[in-house]
Amino acid sequence: MKSCDLCKMWCEGKDIIIKNKLIEEDLIIKQERDRILYFSIVGNKPKNPFVALVGLCPGSTQLITLIENYNLNKDFEKAAELSSFRKITKNIAKMLRKIGIDQYLKIEIKDEFDFNNSPLFLTTSLVKCAALKEGKGRSNEFQPLDYNFSASCLKNRFLADILNKDYKNLKKIIIFGKQGAKAVSERIVEDKSIKEVLELNGKEVMFLPHPSGSNNGGVAKFLSK
Repeated sequence: MKSCDLCKMWCEGKDIIIKNKLIEEDLIIKQERDRILYFSIVGNKPKNPFVALVGLCPGSTQLITLIENYNLNKDFEKAAELSSFRKITKNIAKMLRKIGIDQYLKIEIKDEFDFNNSPLFLTTSLVKCAALKEGKGRSNEFQPLDYNFSASCLKNRFLADILNKDYKNLKKIIIFGKQGAKAVSERIVEDKSIKEVLELNGKEVMFLPHPSGSNNGGVAKFLSK
């Protein structure tokens, strides 16, 4: 299997062969300045989702988890699905209850809710693959519009995913973190922002704090309102 079999490669990264056993270096498809892009397409593929949960970009934890799962099971897409929003579901569940998504969907969203395996939720990110600094870097410090590869992924792949004609019930788009909010609010698509394009297509765009443990304070402040 090749990377182009799973993605149109809007980033213009090099096409790679997905080997039987992977290490991080095998997944490098592009480097732009201080960022290395690792082919990882983290997220699920539900048939008929109602709510999209959108991160900024997979981080090193998601990349490592994907590789570990793939090396165990040899299914790249399933490994990518299992890696989405790794270890932060509790904060996500709390915030979704706060804004009434459980009532909207008429389901119980417990702290341990498995969003990746729920047919009601699309789990994805503005930039689909992990774009990490050389050495160790946190993806939530990353502004996608500053880089050509990630801006292209956002304008093309992300919009195509959310506006999938088969997703007739997908109405609520929840974007996590200040950097994500900034990226979708700037006018980059024919003098419109990503947010405006989504709203013109009948989507409600909502912003929530980043759910990572490093932002527990921000999450707690939001929940206390």
